[in-house]
Amino acid sequence: GAAWIILYAVLRRTVRTKEDISRELNQNCIGVLPQVVFKKYKQKVNLDILITNPLIGNSFKESLRLLRGSIQNSLQPSEKVVMLTSTAPGEGKSVATVNLAAMFAKNESKVLVIDGDLRDSGIIKMLSKSRVRVREVGEAKNGLYTLSRVKALGIDVLTFNAPSQRLWKIMRTSNFQQLIDSLKNEYDLIFIDTPP
Repeated sequence: GAAWIILYAVLRRTVRTKEDISRELNQNCIGVLPQVVFKKYKQKVNLDILITNPLIGNSFKESLRLLRGSIQNSLQPSEKVVMLTSTAPGEGKSVATVNLAAMFAKNESKVLVIDGDLRDSGIIKMLSKSRVRVREVGEAKNGLYTLSRVKALGIDVLTFNAPSQRLWKIMRTSNFQQLIDSLKNEYDLIFIDTPP
């Protein structure tokens, strides 16, 4: 049994480093976020994976700072939109999006996060479960989206309200581009949390 386990571990082709990403996936890697692990506490504690949580380790925050620097260096002055995606659900894409946006907001940038995952919208749910306060500050005239402010993180979050059939039509037309163009005038940086 032990021989099979050792053989499996040696022959298993998995991505572990930045070099593996370049070699196996033919993609550039601009940063890596470590997994956040909480110690076991006897009393109930804040387990939110947000930079405002004092239980989050410095390695996670420092990785976010390095990622913020990499993104700042790679963006041209006219580029204001950053899309984040993942290969599968549950990989931490929404957590990374919100925390990265909050890191940019710490630099006095006006930052918007668009929850573009139309099937499983999760950013407001994630923030509602956490101990940060989310306050609605506006809604589109046609009721298509809601704009919320997360003061503790210094970001705004845009979520869509319409039925999914209507949203797909909007995403496939120039209407979405017009929405993004209008938001570019109001925000320094826009993060779009896309579906996996």
